[in-house]
Order: sequence, then C-alpha cells, then structure tokens
Amino acid sequence: MAEALLSESASLELVRGALVLAREMAKDEIERLNKKPLRQGEVMELYGFDHKYMKYLKSCGLRSRRQGKSIYYDVRDVDEILEKLKE
Repeated sequence: MAEALLSESASLELVRGALVLAREMAKDEIERLNKKPLRQGEVMELYGFDHKYMKYLKSCGLRSRRQGKSIYYDVRDVDEILEKLKE
C-alpha cells in the first residue's frame, strides 16, 4: 500500500478549500448571468426551452429587446414570468 502524501487533516483542509473556491466561482457565474442580457438561444439552452415555448412566454408578457438581428432577454424577467406561471 502506498504511503499517504498528506495527513488526513491536511487532505480535509485541501478539500474544504476547493469547495469554498468552487462555491465562489459558481456564485460569480450566477451573478454574471443575472446581470448580462442573454440571447434567445442562450436562454433556450440555459432553461431547456424550445422556440414554441419562448413564443408562449412572450405572449405571457416576457419582455425582450431587439439589437440588430438578435433578441435579448433579462434572466430576471424569465424567472419572474416562470414564477407567475406557477401560480
């Protein structure tokens, strides 16, 4: 059996540090996504929607913004519409 390179306490500390870093990275990514408007394709990929469901959400009041040929959505607006539809 191979000899351990790190003590058990050092290994646990390393794992805890990695978990803290992963949580911070995930939190930063979520904040970035919430602030940045997403293209329609990005929203569809993120939530697993198809074009038909996107049209349905727009008919329910989902706000969008057209810039050139692209349509942009705010993630907070998408979440808000989904919450309304739950009621």
